[in-house]
Amino acid sequence: MDMLPMLAAAGAFLAAETAKKVGGIAVEKAFDAVKGLFQKSFGRAPVPDDFNAATLRKTRLDADPVFVAQAHAVVSRSTALRRAEMVKRALDGASVLWVDDVPANNAYERQVLTQFNMRVDLATSTEEALAKVRHSAYDVILSDMARETPDAGLVLLRRLREAGCRTEVVFHVGELDTKRPTPLGAFGITNQPEPLLHYVFDVLERRRV
Repeated sequence: MDMLPMLAAAGAFLAAETAKKVGGIAVEKAFDAVKGLFQKSFGRAPVPDDFNAATLRKTRLDADPVFVAQAHAVVSRSTALRRAEMVKRALDGASVLWVDDVPANNAYERQVLTQFNMRVDLATSTEEALAKVRHSAYDVILSDMARETPDAGLVLLRRLREAGCRTEVVFHVGELDTKRPTPLGAFGITNQPEPLLHYVFDVLERRRV
């Protein structure tokens, strides 16, 4: 995998961890350093769309020793990011449908996926998701749980199966009850970036390799 996309993915992954409050003080300090670099380049904190190869190249952040060091540190502690290099054949060109009524909640995670040359389509409701599935084939579907109703994710899963869609569904939720099992028929459920990537990679390896 080219270095630039991985640097961009690492930056977005770090931002996702910070937003989800994963990793504690060490992650927050690392992201503060990255924010400082973007403040110098843009006069503002980074936004999800900033974490792409073209932006890093344009601002020369790909050659900034602080950014590069932070990105490499993220990759070194993330088994999922390191795995992306090994399974890139399964990721390249994969299609993802992400269902969430508040897309901003997963903007950084989506940016990580797109840096691995995956197409990510959005749907903000169950009906929109079902319509997209009728017209496009997806390799994996990611969904929140509560939208129109508290169990909207389960409703989507049931209706997909009733329609004959066997695409694996992974739930990405705001709050995870570790005492409850993965919903029947779903591939996995998580509220953190690292296991989310592993679930996606698991599905794609089985489906596309």
